[in-house]
Amino acid sequence: MAMYEEPMGYELEGDDLKASIERARTGVANLNRVTLASSRRGHLRAAIEEAEWLEEEAKADQLQLELTFLEEHIAKGYLYEPDF
Repeated sequence: MAMYEEPMGYELEGDDLKASIERARTGVANLNRVTLASSRRGHLRAAIEEAEWLEEEAKADQLQLELTFLEEHIAKGYLYEPDF
């Protein structure tokens, strides 16, 4: 079976390869590996509130840093965040 390595280092084969070829042909992005930034922001806010409620200050601080970073990206116009 043919294999193709995308510039980001992902090795694709089978259905993933077909999806990548179709995306290149049609110009339609594959959104399987990303999350809507505004949705992620809501989840982070809820997680911060929960961490503060449970008095987990270190976790709340880390999540707040992540939220600040995300909000900066949203302000720049980014709509999606990659799922890692």
